[in-house]
Parts: sequence; C-alpha cells; structure tokens
Amino acid sequence: MASLSRLLLGYLVFVGILVALKKLAPEWTVTGTVAACFLVPFVSATHPTRRSLFQPRWKATLQSLYDGGIASLVLLPVFLGVVYFLGEWSPQPLSASSLTEHAVREILAVALPEEFFFRGYLQGELDRVWKRRVRVRGAPCGWGLLLAAALFACSHVLLRGEVRALLVVFPGLIFGWLYARRRSIAGPVIFHAACNLSRLACPGWM
Repeated sequence: MASLSRLLLGYLVFVGILVALKKLAPEWTVTGTVAACFLVPFVSATHPTRRSLFQPRWKATLQSLYDGGIASLVLLPVFLGVVYFLGEWSPQPLSASSLTEHAVREILAVALPEEFFFRGYLQGELDRVWKRRVRVRGAPCGWGLLLAAALFACSHVLLRGEVRALLVVFPGLIFGWLYARRRSIAGPVIFHAACNLSRLACPGWM
C-alpha cells in the first residue's frame, strides 16, 4: 500500500497548506490553494496519473466537455427550481462583462485547479489502489470516486469553517462520475464552474 501512503501524504500536505494559509495569510488563501492543487500532484503523483494529467487525450477531452455541458443543462435547472420553491431565489443584477468575469474566475481559479487535484489526482490514484468498479450509466465507478468526493467535502469544511459545507459531497459525486466516464477533468470543470455560477441566483444558499 505504498502508493496509498504516498497519496494520503499528498492530501495531508494539501490540507496543511490550506489550513496554514487560512490562519497565517488569509489574503493568500485562494492563490496558495490554486498553486497547491497543481504542485502536489506534480510532485507526488505516480507516473500513470501524471501522464494522464499532463498529457490529455483530446478526443476524451471533447467528449467530456460535452458531458459536462449536458449535465449543466439538465441538473442546474432542477437545483434552481428547488431554490426558487424554497424562497431562496435572490439573483444578483449582473452585466454581461461582470458575468463573463465571474465565469472566467470560476473556471480558472476554482473549478480547474480543484478538479485537477480531486478528480485527476486523488480519484485517479485511488482508482489504481482499489480497482474494483461498478458501471453506473456508462461510467466505471468505485471507491476512488466516493473517497475523492468525501475528501473534497472535508476540504471545503476546513476552508469555510462550516459543517454544512459537507453538502458539496453531492455535486462532488457527480463531478466524480463525469471524470470516471471519460477519464478527463474537462467535463467536471465545466459542471463545477456552472454549479458555482448558479449560486449567483441564491448567494445565501451555500
């Protein structure tokens, strides 16, 4: 289980950086977290995982982008409908330029680094430790998906200091399913960014 120990060490280093920044230099938390999301996998990932992360397969990437777009179109209206039904609907007035700025920031500073770390690195490595899979709607899913989603949620609790941040485990499972389907982080990045942007319609929800 040397690879599992190495993986857990990588995650603990990531969490340590996150906690230290939050306590000692909160103004650098976002920048430091983004850097850690890329640097930890670069240093500690095994060769097969590093190759899949840094040498993407373009056909799978395009297919994954399509999957992420479909997931956004199907699932986010359901979420927004629930929010509206519960009376939490309070969209912020945004110009086209402001919305574009939000979208670029969510993709480049949040969704891309987090999916690179939690799906491409953690889920990818965990899938190599526990190889047994069950096919769920065309995607081979196993313990790696579940554990990566759980660690994703725990990291959000540490960052936000709120237990309710554990709720992100649910979108985390969908991100993991999208990754398992194509072995590409492109779809999870698109859907992750879309989920975060949907909060503009209900800023107090999470």
